[in-house]
Amino acid sequence: MINKIILVGLLCASGVASADLTLAIVRNPDESYADYDISSRYNNFIRQVRQTAGMPVNLVQFKSAFDAAKRGKHGDFDIVLAPSHTIASLLHAKFVPIAETQEKFVAVFVVADGSKITSLADARGARVAMPNSESLLAAQVKGELNLQNIRPKSYFASFTYHQFDGTALFALGNHSFDVAVANENDAKAWIAQHGGRIIYTMPSTPVQGVAVSSSVPATVQTRIQNALLKNAATMHLVAASDKDFARIGSMLNTTPLQLAGAKVVTVADARSLMGQGVPVYDVRNVELYRQAHVPHAILVEYKEVSAKEVDFDASLDSFDLSKLPADKSKPFIMYCDGTACWKSYKSASAAIKAGYRNIYWMRGGIPDWKDAGYPVEQD
Repeated sequence: MINKIILVGLLCASGVASADLTLAIVRNPDESYADYDISSRYNNFIRQVRQTAGMPVNLVQFKSAFDAAKRGKHGDFDIVLAPSHTIASLLHAKFVPIAETQEKFVAVFVVADGSKITSLADARGARVAMPNSESLLAAQVKGELNLQNIRPKSYFASFTYHQFDGTALFALGNHSFDVAVANENDAKAWIAQHGGRIIYTMPSTPVQGVAVSSSVPATVQTRIQNALLKNAATMHLVAASDKDFARIGSMLNTTPLQLAGAKVVTVADARSLMGQGVPVYDVRNVELYRQAHVPHAILVEYKEVSAKEVDFDASLDSFDLSKLPADKSKPFIMYCDGTACWKSYKSASAAIKAGYRNIYWMRGGIPDWKDAGYPVEQD
């Protein structure tokens, strides 16, 4: 859910005559809104941006990192303070990193004292306790496993997400799981108290970053960056660039390049097929469909709860297969919100499992369609 708070700001002497700016804040899942120190840090950051921007600033707060990345790609905000995986995702939406936290983040795999597991290879068949599925921790781990071609649901006996990051270590301590994923600092503190060891350490990444849309005037970008770095003690910020988020960006959990049982097509291919009468299905939600969709696309929403991964649990989701063609040999196209959106991958998988034999998956979705300059419809 998005909570909007309008922050009224006065125009600076330099006065920028343009629309208001919108600042997005994305907290880490384990950061409590009731924590005074954390809230003060964010409030000071917001105040700095407001005082520096030279125009009124609207504030949008997100609880979901994935939702924030999606909204940013739709142009719903101009400036964002968010975990590194959200910043990395927004680089593809023409956001420019201007700062990052000095504090680095390292994800590790931990086992309890006495465990015979010494590596990820040894962990095959183990029960793994994960943090919140949208946390930076989870993003790093899923990306690393993808790079190593490890499919969690089949490689491990269980791969279970928890609401709070610290829950995984607690579960490891009561022997509910064999391996826990944690922040390196938390893991070392836990090991000092309970015993155990780290069996795998991932490369570090900034905890958070600040990025500005390239549509924001360069003078405003520079003014905000200078103010944040001058008062770096508030958020412990240093200057940043694209390269600082390159690794986490390469690890982000985008959809696979192929899907057995379906043919991956470009937007140009899809447009050609549509010209031949092949129907196209938009599996996003109603709101996004109404904003813009491929002409004549049929909305069949894929209601997604499962994790965004190859071994997703389809039983957690819902998709109305009865809205697809009755003839399972008839070709059709499916798409959603781009390569980081899993709904079309999952809906196509459901159709394949149901016996449909001529599925075209437009993996690039509506973003690639728009980038190609093709027309869209609105409802």
